[in-house]
Amino acid sequence: MIKGVELLDLNQLKREAEGLPKGSILKVLVERLLEEAMKQEREEFLTLSKNNSSNKANGYYTRSLIWGSNTLKVNVPRDRRGQFRSVFLPEYYERSIDENYERIIASLVSNGYSKTKLLNFLRSLKLPYNRRSLERIVNRIHKAALAFKNRQLPERAIALYIDGYHTSIKDSEGKVVKVVIYTALGIDFQLKKDIYGWWVIKGSESKEKWKEVFKELIERGLKKISIIISDNLAGIKEVVKAFYPKANHQLCLVHLARNIRKSMQREDAKELIEKLTQMRKKDLEFKKGKEILKEQLKAYKGKYRRFIESVEKDLNNYLSFLKYPTKVKKYFYSTNPIENFNSVIERQVKSISGYFPSKRFLDINIYLARERLIKKRWRSGIPALKGVIYELTQIFNIQYFEEEEK
Repeated sequence: MIKGVELLDLNQLKREAEGLPKGSILKVLVERLLEEAMKQEREEFLTLSKNNSSNKANGYYTRSLIWGSNTLKVNVPRDRRGQFRSVFLPEYYERSIDENYERIIASLVSNGYSKTKLLNFLRSLKLPYNRRSLERIVNRIHKAALAFKNRQLPERAIALYIDGYHTSIKDSEGKVVKVVIYTALGIDFQLKKDIYGWWVIKGSESKEKWKEVFKELIERGLKKISIIISDNLAGIKEVVKAFYPKANHQLCLVHLARNIRKSMQREDAKELIEKLTQMRKKDLEFKKGKEILKEQLKAYKGKYRRFIESVEKDLNNYLSFLKYPTKVKKYFYSTNPIENFNSVIERQVKSISGYFPSKRFLDINIYLARERLIKKRWRSGIPALKGVIYELTQIFNIQYFEEEEK
């Protein structure tokens, strides 16, 4: 077990349930599972809100819930700003939660408990589950995850964030191997985020594998995108251009700042990053912003010629976000949205053995992480985009004008 992440202690739960009738055993199980699930959900919430560093975990409050014929007493996690609310809870004016045993078992399986360990625990409590029933539950979740991965996508999207997350899984031969999770996160014209797909591929990240990803996105219906945001992987610009030639392509400015720190002396790096930050916050159009940054880069060319020339070569891609309304530029200059999602995956893998025990387990966990976000943080869309949807639509229409006319 990784320090800092506590999974539900099945032995402790068993001790609490000793001597209790079957209904009370399930009641204890549900209470503890809900508490642990909400605790982990709060950690995800605070991780995704990491830009708001003043918000912290802030203890618990007790709430009574009706579950079938049982009254549950659960400790509900709080945050300092009062912004966290668990997807597991009913609305404030309701007290009943769904009495679904399979969902409880599925949650335990998806949170890192091996079927053998879980089966022995359930048998010790004399609950009616066997290996076959557990396998059916896991298979149903996995089937839903695969159906989701292969679903038809919207034809158009405002933005697509792409990123590769490096991790490890145990393959079919029992060996732990390095893989990259290629993930695509979209914002549609209803202004809602969603995961458009994930692909688990052995080896290191490469443009050839991104070609496979883009090919599948198109085959599943995603034909037109206004802006694609990525890091500056070698060859990625050519891949984006080949598959979505009319899309604007933004290279992540956060990654650029990291490269500046690596390639320039401390004071020079600090100065250039500050200039980038100021320019990003100003109400600049693309052409004017390009002129300003190009002029600023000249001051560093004598000392860092090769690096500055590489930045100049990609200037159009680093400043594509300036083609959009000022209110929404902050959403399009970095890959932060998809890196936030990757941080949820990272927490999951750290909570087990430092690697995923199988590809099926990985698929299940990504799918359930997405389900939680859709029900809560991503449910209402992005409010800031609503005020400029007309402008965003017009930018898109201009990009694809000739195709729209046919």
